[in-house]
Amino acid sequence: MSVTVYSKAKELAAELSKSKELHNVREAEARMLQDPEAWSIIDSFQKKQQVFYMLQSQGQTITEAQKKELEELEKQMVENPLIFDYFKAQQDFEQVLERINRIIGESIGLGPECNCESECAEGSCDCNGC
Repeated sequence: MSVTVYSKAKELAAELSKSKELHNVREAEARMLQDPEAWSIIDSFQKKQQVFYMLQSQGQTITEAQKKELEELEKQMVENPLIFDYFKAQQDFEQVLERINRIIGESIGLGPECNCESECAEGSCDCNGC
């Protein structure tokens, strides 16, 4: 593969590392992890999720009570402003990555060209002729 392609990928990575969206993710994560309540909720959720995954991988069925436990922890995560801010920042950064992947895919013929009537009307398209 061309050295230029790798060079451009490194340039893109450098720009992404300086992006406002990634900065927001890192800041929100730091605030979330420094808060004992938020950390406790995240830790509990991850531990429950891991146990349930292991049970399922062993062919066991998750009970309704276990599902409710996980749903309650999910609710606590959404209701905690620090966790919510982190998830929102993460979602914003993922949208940037999705847009980049779409641009690359379209540029090399892996995706549909921009449909200016449907996409640009929503502000989600970066094509120039709209």
